[in-house]
Amino acid sequence: MKFRSAAVIAVAAGVLVATAACSSGSGAGSGSGASGSSSTPAASKAASAKTWTADELPPLLQTAAKQVGVTGTVLDNAQVQSKISSAGGANGISSLLSQSGITISPASCKQIITDNLSTTPPAGTVNSMLTYGSNAVFVTTEAGKSLPASLTTDAQKKQEQALSECGSMKLSLTESGQTISIPLTIKKVDVSTDADQTYAYQETVTLPAAAGGTSTAIEIVSAISGNLVITSEAASGSTATASAVSPAAIINAVIAASKK
Repeated sequence: MKFRSAAVIAVAAGVLVATAACSSGSGAGSGSGASGSSSTPAASKAASAKTWTADELPPLLQTAAKQVGVTGTVLDNAQVQSKISSAGGANGISSLLSQSGITISPASCKQIITDNLSTTPPAGTVNSMLTYGSNAVFVTTEAGKSLPASLTTDAQKKQEQALSECGSMKLSLTESGQTISIPLTIKKVDVSTDADQTYAYQETVTLPAAAGGTSTAIEIVSAISGNLVITSEAASGSTATASAVSPAAIINAVIAASKK
């Protein structure tokens, strides 16, 4: 029999997203691994940098999209929160992962996932999001304030733990008496941007033939520039067509827009 590949992908993607600590402030949204970083700590620059309001974020993405030549949809903070809510947010992923017949190994990763899903962003966290094709870009800040540690250093520590303990996982699903095992990997990748600090990783989901036999890679780059966290996700593989615009390019465009 064939497993429902769409459902399997959803569960697998949920595991990967939940394993990485959230940087988008959207509750188990985009995370960031740890790759190269600049020599100047982002926190020190954020203290003297411009602060942002929710209304100022969408224009940054609109300008960036125009600069790199992509056509997409820009959502403001209220629309982002509505989208997250309709998808179930962290609770939606928790629901997927708590279904009967789903197990994760190593077992320690399940606790990391649980902890990350239970983490809530600061009350003043606001987002804007650009979607184009199978890609998404988040811009996050705490309205009118410098970035809190929960969106910078604390998140980075969680990401390092996740990469250390859960860089290679296995998701097992049982359906109608059949069980399949899906390898999930998260690894650091080297990406440079114009931000104060840049963190990047690649997630890979490879499904066995019983679940469709597809392979999908998601590159996630998260950058801290002043009081903005900019996170870009780009999917490619059997189920997604890679964009000609790299995550680093769209992040640099957002940074350029923020300095105008």
